[in-house]
Amino acid sequence: MERLNQAKTVPPAAISGKSKIRVGNKNVAPPTLHPVLHPAPSTPRPSHEGQPFALPGLDIALDRAAMTPILWARLEPVARPGCELALISLELLDCKPGKRGLIRYELATADGRESYTVLGKLYADSNQLAHVYQVMNLLWDDLFGGNMHCSVPQPLGVMPELSMLLYLPAEGQFLDEVMTSERAAYAMELTGRWLATLHSQPLPLTKQFHLAGELANLAVWAGIVGQTYPELAALAEQARQYVQQQFTRLPLTTQTPIHKDFHYRHVLIERGVKVIDFDELRLGDPNFDLAHFCANLHLLAYRQHGSPHHWRHLEHRFLAAYARNTNWRLKGDHAARFTCFYVYTCLKLARQLCLGFGPNPIPTGAERQRQVYMVLNQASAAIHAADNS
Repeated sequence: MERLNQAKTVPPAAISGKSKIRVGNKNVAPPTLHPVLHPAPSTPRPSHEGQPFALPGLDIALDRAAMTPILWARLEPVARPGCELALISLELLDCKPGKRGLIRYELATADGRESYTVLGKLYADSNQLAHVYQVMNLLWDDLFGGNMHCSVPQPLGVMPELSMLLYLPAEGQFLDEVMTSERAAYAMELTGRWLATLHSQPLPLTKQFHLAGELANLAVWAGIVGQTYPELAALAEQARQYVQQQFTRLPLTTQTPIHKDFHYRHVLIERGVKVIDFDELRLGDPNFDLAHFCANLHLLAYRQHGSPHHWRHLEHRFLAAYARNTNWRLKGDHAARFTCFYVYTCLKLARQLCLGFGPNPIPTGAERQRQVYMVLNQASAAIHAADNS
């Protein structure tokens, strides 16, 4: 992790892990579907003007005078001894009222020769704050700290009175931004190595993958798809029923640390790879992360190239790198669990598309409907292949 951000501006997207740009897709042939009867609802970004935020400590967190000594003290372990830092700017990057917010702080010495960027993430739920702080400390201290090839953002501490976590940001380009470059194969291999490292290390986590809660989610997701696009309800229900049946039949692993939201917009590439956003990290089955990553990659390939399998060779590099660093093989029970979680993720993506959120770029209008159909069709194809294997 770099300590200084000199002569470099870190783009907000790379800091937060969430781009706010929404764009459409290139023209691809639409599937044969009836007109949308119930338009998908949009999910607008919250306005920050004149709106009360149910986040403890937000007023203080946005107060430059109050935050300067706090940030200076937290940066002491990584800053040059004796340097005096001033808070030169702060920006509220994102805020979900009642859930969480993200603030970027820029600090520098008076002569401008030394500067730092710090992120502050506020949580409405103090238990979630404690969980994420525990996770980031474990990942930094026990797994990735000092690793130049595979790493995570460096935590600086927690402010319980503000319900805020402070950390140094990850820098670089999102994984999807290098997929067409000569760095793509190397980036995918490093991503596989990073995930293998996470899955290979036992971590003392209390949060676990809960089967009952996930089954309830599946029913809700299938309902949202059916209400939004009635002609796709059967595909959504097929995915739900398959995952439910597999969950009760398969020997799922429950003691492996999993990211649970592992996709191309949570992976940043610079000299190595850094992974961000650990709000969902818990104990579960490693096939979840593998399938989740691949399903999101297929959607991205469809968005950019019109085929979910355009980057099959890069997907193979990712899975091969993971396999080299673990005992995992896409065979037997692993293959069955991978397919189950792949179908699960396809239904999750369909629900996100219907509600207008998820990994960027977010489609609108008829293109959104095409993408919902595509991910559900991918799920159906995976089910058919598993049933005939």
